[in-house]
Amino acid sequence: MNLAVIGGGRVGLPVATGLATLGHSVMCCERDEDKRNSANTGQAPFLDIGLDEALAECVKLGTLKFCDNIVAAVA
Repeated sequence: MNLAVIGGGRVGLPVATGLATLGHSVMCCERDEDKRNSANTGQAPFLDIGLDEALAECVKLGTLKFCDNIVAAVA
């Protein structure tokens, strides 16, 4: 299933990562460039036990991608 998550903060990023871990194709829309860049390298911009490993795996597999455009994320 293709899903969009709006916001890559303390709620959105773990949700997007969890959904991608389950095998969904997830586009996470985050307007903060620093958060996007950090997440794209597999590093969460905050501490959440186990998130970095899951995030890195999802980004590597391509099941989790990031953008800054809500229209692109929903499309």
